Amino acid sequence: MDNLELFTTPYGRDAAALLRERISAAKADDPLAPVAVVVPTNYVGVSTRRLLASGELGPITAPGNGIAGLTLLTVYRLAELLGAPRLAAAGRRPVSTPVIATAVRGVLADDAGVFGPVREHPSTEEALVRSHRELSELRPASLDTLAAQSRRAWDVVRIHRAVRDRLADDWFEEADLMAAACDAVADGSSVVADLGTVFVYLPQDLSLPAADLLRTVAQVAPVEVIAARTGASDADADVDRTLRRVGLEPPATREADPPVATRIVSVSDAEEEVRSAVEAVIAAAREDATALERMAVCYPSPEPYARIVAEQLTAAGIAFNGRAVRPLADRLLGRWLLDLLALPDERYARPAVTSLLAEAPVRTGHGRPVPSGAWERISRDAGVVRDRAEWTDKLRRYADTHRAEADTEAASEGCREWLVERLRRDADHADALCGFLGGLFDDLTRAQRLTRWSKLVAWCHDAIGRYLGGERAHERWPEVEREAAERVEASLDRLAGLDAVEAATDLRVFRRTLQLELDDDLGRVGDFGHGVLVGTPSAALGVDLDVVIVLGLAEGVFPTRPREDSLLPDAERRPVADELRPRAVTCAAASNGRRRGGCWTPSRRCAATTPTSRGRCRAPPRGSSRSPRSPAGCTTSRSRRPGRSTGCGRSLTAEACRSPATRSSPVTTRCAVVSSWRPPGATMPSPASTATSATCAVSCRPRSTGSCRPRSSRRG
Repeated sequence: MDNLELFTTPYGRDAAALLRERISAAKADDPLAPVAVVVPTNYVGVSTRRLLASGELGPITAPGNGIAGLTLLTVYRLAELLGAPRLAAAGRRPVSTPVIATAVRGVLADDAGVFGPVREHPSTEEALVRSHRELSELRPASLDTLAAQSRRAWDVVRIHRAVRDRLADDWFEEADLMAAACDAVADGSSVVADLGTVFVYLPQDLSLPAADLLRTVAQVAPVEVIAARTGASDADADVDRTLRRVGLEPPATREADPPVATRIVSVSDAEEEVRSAVEAVIAAAREDATALERMAVCYPSPEPYARIVAEQLTAAGIAFNGRAVRPLADRLLGRWLLDLLALPDERYARPAVTSLLAEAPVRTGHGRPVPSGAWERISRDAGVVRDRAEWTDKLRRYADTHRAEADTEAASEGCREWLVERLRRDADHADALCGFLGGLFDDLTRAQRLTRWSKLVAWCHDAIGRYLGGERAHERWPEVEREAAERVEASLDRLAGLDAVEAATDLRVFRRTLQLELDDDLGRVGDFGHGVLVGTPSAALGVDLDVVIVLGLAEGVFPTRPREDSLLPDAERRPVADELRPRAVTCAAASNGRRRGGCWTPSRRCAATTPTSRGRCRAPPRGSSRSPRSPAGCTTSRSRRPGRSTGCGRSLTAEACRSPATRSSPVTTRCAVVSSWRPPGATMPSPASTATSATCAVSCRPRSTGSCRPRSSRRG
């Protein structure tokens, strides 16, 4: 293709500098000439815009620093600009997980095939939804090849095609959006002219439909691909595959030497890993004046690191941004609504009912908060276990008994007024609880009789207003809970549209579908480019940073143990491996035990980043000045300020991307490793650490008897 050109470069400032050079050439000293940069993530878009506008890489046009006429967008957003109007005009909407799950249930009800014995099990539905997502990007011939592998694979492909047929008229998936965008380009869409020269910056693992879109755009507009390479062949495999899909041949030469980390520290567990990382962030900000938005803390998986990192950074008063730790299902309204819908299946068990009353500001019919503590005590003393009849009988008996005791005490010669008052108050509480639960159970009984999605959605909105109050009551909630409540109600409204996909449903299926919808919506914490970037290594890909700290480089944690897909194992994926990636390609033996001699062992990715350790973690010989906690070859040297150093230090995660889980995680800076492993016989270091913005060095010191909290939290 004459309009498609490839430029390769190492990751980091070299890639950013090449992008600036190519944009400058495309603008030809015209500041308003349009250019578009297709970035892998929105993080890269924010970082790149700021870097180009700052002038740190040099002016783009003759008038000086700053930039205009620049559009940064992901390939999905590009497809939306081109293809979404066509799909909207046809009355098609973007598909969601609940919509797919509803279609899967319908197909299983008609013909479950080999899934007949487990057609109604929630795990079957979830697995088929995941498979449908994966198969939606495959070409018809590849689907035929996959279906021929086994009877199970044939049924998975059959169900996938049946789901597509059910949804095709009213819904669209990503592949449909990309196809509509290709049609718009072929028909001469004016959007392409408005974009000008298109730069594909740091492409990673693009799907086949996305690659088709870029090839189509290249037929009518100049497209330049700026691909970065790490120097590690398996880490660059995704980039090379994407280049071939676009129609370009990856270069045979290596762009850079395999990168290494600049410092490694080992601690005892995940909590101390995070404390050490927070110490490093604080040191870099205080001692080297490194801005928080130029730092990142990366972890191999959200469990257990996401929650710990968020808690420690919040406790230290450090701003950060990234994906939210808690989904909507764990927020106040989402959790309460799911627990409410689950009460009939739990037979109104006392722990479930009392938890429902205590976990949210539930109100009575008069708008007053329910006395959840007193009601929990009374239900326990009354001996309630479960079932509606038991609640009614035992609470009434409890109230009658306490009133009789109060009357007896009042008629006695030595009447104790305080006891009479308490007995009558408890009896009144029992009556109030019985009446409140009677209304609640009646509402749930009505919900069990509803069979339309829209009717159940309306019931949920009514229950929220009746038991949790309206918008005025929600104003007293924390801001994060108010925002989450708005998203929960929006999720409910989306479920009302499922009437067009599934004619009838029930309360159990409605709750399970709502759970899927709320679990998918994690949301975000903070704003792009404000505070420390937190997430998996792929979140930091291509972002211009000075300090990167990678947690969890212990064997079995990074990389994680690969798992076979229960529906489409790797043996059946291999014939179509170019389109459907096997789950356990290069790490089938990723972790045959994380301990060695009673000690945690370092990840092979960690060993690979130390230039002389050769995969071993040894204690130094006697008399050595090197820290006994660091692998051989790890030094503690400090270098000049980032961006002005003489090339010392490389990207850790670029080298660490030798597993499928981390292939797309090269970052553009120097980094440190904080892991909960230690050499045999070594004492554990304290989480105290120091960092420089150029090397992000984390020092290891003997464990002290003082607190392990970050210095900022001890001072505050």
